[in-house]
Amino acid sequence: MYNRRWLLPAGVLLLLGVARLCCLQGLVLPVRISSGSMYSALVGPHYSKSCADCGFSIVCDATQSSQSGFVVCPNCGFAKNELDLQDLRPGQRVLIDRAAFALRSPNRWELVALKNPSNQQRLEVKRVVGLPQEQIEIRDGEVYRDGQILRKSIDQLRSVAVCVHDHSHQPASDRQPRWAAENPGTSGWSASAGGFHQAGRAQHARRFDWITYRHQACFSGPAAHDERPVLDNYGYNQGVSRSLNGVSDLLLQCRLEELQGAGRMAFMVHDGRQAWRVVWTPAAGKVALESSERTIVKAETPRVQDGGIRVEYSICDDQVVFALDGTTILTHPYRPQDSPFQPTSRPLAIGTSGVSARVTDLRVFRDIYYLDPSFGNNWTGHSPLALDEYLVLGDNAPISLDSRFWRPPGIKRKSLVGKVLTAF
Repeated sequence: MYNRRWLLPAGVLLLLGVARLCCLQGLVLPVRISSGSMYSALVGPHYSKSCADCGFSIVCDATQSSQSGFVVCPNCGFAKNELDLQDLRPGQRVLIDRAAFALRSPNRWELVALKNPSNQQRLEVKRVVGLPQEQIEIRDGEVYRDGQILRKSIDQLRSVAVCVHDHSHQPASDRQPRWAAENPGTSGWSASAGGFHQAGRAQHARRFDWITYRHQACFSGPAAHDERPVLDNYGYNQGVSRSLNGVSDLLLQCRLEELQGAGRMAFMVHDGRQAWRVVWTPAAGKVALESSERTIVKAETPRVQDGGIRVEYSICDDQVVFALDGTTILTHPYRPQDSPFQPTSRPLAIGTSGVSARVTDLRVFRDIYYLDPSFGNNWTGHSPLALDEYLVLGDNAPISLDSRFWRPPGIKRKSLVGKVLTAF
């Protein structure tokens, strides 16, 4: 049992420490971001430009921007977006709560400010990934703790995800559309303002009418608009040249409106080894996850309101997640099939059978693909973190200087300055 005689003195010392911090340095500290290591959560000095073709907001690093004076749109691949000084923006400002960790420990995936290990006068902003006494590894872009993959919730994935396509920004030039009907001659899908409309024409009871996502490269070069799998490209890093990796961890977001009929909707995602399909019967409030023609897990769903419903479907960190209006309905952790990883350029699809609907706000995101310091695929901490150590990583893995480079990789708790609050 605790000795009560020590509780009061300890409490007084803690209050005195917090009071001193508040008086001398301020409890909440404003700081300006000076690098792009935390993109897309936070950005340092950058150029902000609307694509001349599709209108997508391009954000790219001003400290190592393209030498050509032009930037490529990561949404449509248009390469003739000319940079101008009027597009230059300072780094975002953030608030640091210095008292956040006075009474609790940092949480995994939380943004923290810390003292740079080699320069204690310099502050860094990183994301907590490894907790005390954990052995952290990076394998093929994923993070493992004590040999087990670290899985993110849908909220955590949303906070780090990188947008690879926003359907609301369509290029004016005549290009192959990203989303298109799988069988255009017989499909009930048609393009509508900001998305697609399904007429709900009579369909075979066991067949779905699909619209499929076709990914394009969207980076500079002769293959800029070729159909290919999603890669770990960062539109922010326009001045960085490196090899790219196939990414299977994807998040699909869309909004369903005017949903009618007693039939089914389906959402498919392929992880490079197998396809996972969520089959949803809105009228019955039932949803099931299927793979290889087998039902894996079932769940119930809320009633769709007249204003529509927001759908999120992802495969990330060897886990399938289906969410409606921000609430997770179904999750299924799984072990990938023991077969070669073969990412597809058509990893996502939306299908209907016996329902009519309008699909809008279609967006595709990818998860972070972590790299080792030499831009390989595997990194291992030399030993488990100590009782007071944390492992921190930057969201923009190709350019971030973080625990992968520091020796030792663990950051002492006393070096954590506080929790990073909202940016402005």
